[in-house]
Amino acid sequence: MNRPAVFIATTGGPVQIERIIRERAPLSLVMLGRSARSLPISGDYDDFVRPASGPVDRFLGPFPAGGFRLELSAAVDCGDSWQLAVFIAHALAAADGVSLAASLDDADAVLWLSGTVDYDGQVGPVGSIADKLDSTASAFADWRRRGLPVTLATPAGDDSDRVAAVGETIGATALAADDVRGLCRALDLPRPAPCIEARTVAAGRRSRRRIAGAALLALAAGGTVAAATSGTWWPAPTGPQAAGTAQPAPAAAAVPPAVVPRITQAVHRPQPATAHRAAAGTTPARRAIARPPHAGGEPSVQIIERRAPPGEDCRAVHFGDADAVLRPVPLDRDGRPHASRREGLCGLAFVVELGKASRYVRAGLDIDQGRIAGPAAPPPALSGGAAVQGTQHWRIDLPARRFDGLQYRLRVTIADHPLPPPPQPAAAGGRQILLAHAVSD
Repeated sequence: MNRPAVFIATTGGPVQIERIIRERAPLSLVMLGRSARSLPISGDYDDFVRPASGPVDRFLGPFPAGGFRLELSAAVDCGDSWQLAVFIAHALAAADGVSLAASLDDADAVLWLSGTVDYDGQVGPVGSIADKLDSTASAFADWRRRGLPVTLATPAGDDSDRVAAVGETIGATALAADDVRGLCRALDLPRPAPCIEARTVAAGRRSRRRIAGAALLALAAGGTVAAATSGTWWPAPTGPQAAGTAQPAPAAAAVPPAVVPRITQAVHRPQPATAHRAAAGTTPARRAIARPPHAGGEPSVQIIERRAPPGEDCRAVHFGDADAVLRPVPLDRDGRPHASRREGLCGLAFVVELGKASRYVRAGLDIDQGRIAGPAAPPPALSGGAAVQGTQHWRIDLPARRFDGLQYRLRVTIADHPLPPPPQPAAAGGRQILLAHAVSD
């Protein structure tokens, strides 16, 4: 499945999601095809994709400033059962190696979906499934004549048997979905990571992220550990700190972070490497330089490899079925990061340690060669608009297919005042940190 046609199941017949594009607009809109006519569900769609209110940004973001334009083949005027199809369409648009088909002539598969999706990615029940199946009868026949494999995805529950029976009759695959993570697994997306991890979790699952945060802090001290989850980070702050101030990890005081020598006007001489021990079943890094933080809590930046554990591949890590092995990128004598080997490397994490003082941080990637999977936009806390403190993380994934190496520069600006978003130049007075790194075979 490289170019599926995605349909919203409605009682009036299936409605295709033809295109999703990012626009420089304050709101996201649902449009009738390429026309200038916005549809009544636009307000609900904007909430569905907006940060802090909808699952699309939470699981697949962050996205560059602006809004989405989602184009449908016919009007959808009310209800929320469109949410599951729209979420999967966004996941496909963000995935590596696949794209939405604008028409059946371009499609190699059909996805027919109905269900709601809440902020935690849980798929909720909807009504009129029988009517939606009946109204799609002629389309089912057309898709079969075209030889297109069809997948029916609806919420797990009372209608699952009905959908499965129809699927068996028309030769389609029927999926009963409990949450978007399981559905992404079942659909076998080429790059499933966006469907797996959100920046916050339900209260009952926060302990696992705390373990992962502690693992990253331990890595900053020069260790090599198997993460408790596939590179997930601390829960996003809530309440008064929701504007961008990160909660420091409880173990931070006990485990000093490493300070990566910066490429600035001043010359920093690297300290001797400290010995470190690999966790059971992992391969130790070649060398990791670790030093206590500078006096006054001077900021530091470190690059962390996210590797597949022995016996697993990156697909298992992206899905959350295997725990990533986190390893700091070793430095040479001049404080420059060594190149990373592509084999077994699923992605990278950039760790910015700020200490207790609140600062404004703007991070960015200059990609000189190759590509990453998904957008290269930093998380909101590293976009320069809000003061943050403690340990901040930015994670990127590497493409699962057609990867020919990567050369990039990580730029981090730290200041005592707000920083304008890219591509505007950073204001004077900030500290510039530049790390050049490569991933090769």
